[in-house]
Amino acid sequence: MSDFCQNKTSPYDIRNEDKPLIKAAIGFADWLAARPDVTAAQIKAINEMRLFLQRLPAPPPPHLHGEFGFESHADDASLDHGHLGCWTVSVCRAMLEIFYIINEESDGFSWELCPGHVNRNDLANANDWIEQVSSPEKLLPAGQHIVIQASTWSVVD
Repeated sequence: MSDFCQNKTSPYDIRNEDKPLIKAAIGFADWLAARPDVTAAQIKAINEMRLFLQRLPAPPPPHLHGEFGFESHADDASLDHGHLGCWTVSVCRAMLEIFYIINEESDGFSWELCPGHVNRNDLANANDWIEQVSSPEKLLPAGQHIVIQASTWSVVD
């Protein structure tokens, strides 16, 4: 795996128009951490990621690699062929990514940034992501449920 973010110690280029997205990501972390189905290990990962987000534009701690979010799955296991959508905040090798994928027909949303790189993200679908993670329970039609994804891991640099 190539190391996309070479300069891991510079601040992120967070623009004023990115701030509602970051605020929504922190609120999303709060919502996930408060769910009754979240595990202690997932809460720990969410808390580490939340602290990182609160400290932006500072780069992540040197060995922080993690994510939080959820996938939607069909309630009927015979109909479940993988996730039906996912909403995620991730940092790996210092690359920060906020995204969602609903299905093949959707454009989804992806916002990526490396420390020290110029922010060229298109925020055209950012309001969709912000609205969706502000009320995640409204995202799922009948017959679907949430599977929380939250973890941290080690990467050998």
